[in-house]
Amino acid sequence: MDKNEYEKIPEEMGIPPHKIKALANRTRLTILKTLDTRRYTVSELSKILDTSRQRISYHMVFLQNSGYVKKVADNRKWVYYELTELGKSILKSKMIRLLISFIIICGLIVVSVKLKLGNKVKNIPTLGSANASMLVLALIGLVFSMAALIYFLWLLRQDKI
Repeated sequence: MDKNEYEKIPEEMGIPPHKIKALANRTRLTILKTLDTRRYTVSELSKILDTSRQRISYHMVFLQNSGYVKKVADNRKWVYYELTELGKSILKSKMIRLLISFIIICGLIVVSVKLKLGNKVKNIPTLGSANASMLVLALIGLVFSMAALIYFLWLLRQDKI
């Protein structure tokens, strides 16, 4: 599949690419999840997420243009942001939450395996052209990924996600 065909996939699915891109950033996902509890100002989000107001403002414009958040200006000097119905529906989607959780779990697994094994894996002898250490890491990753997938499927079936 060439690049042009790849870029057409979201449009064929009926989803504009900017809406997908808005969800492909950890900070924007964290902002959406935070806004699920109540509406916040940029300053409040900046303190909660421990990042600059300029960065939060950039992401808020991106999320607003994608239709996930909206400005709520009451008669005060503060401008609040809250989720739109589209933003709420994204957070409530079981598959999105499952995917986000699975990505986080897989990332934690990779980091923990790397920290646990450290440099010990380098001393394993090679098996022909394949490095045994890569084989061991691949098998460990596969086992953990399968366990995480089974766990999340169980949660999905229990309607806890």
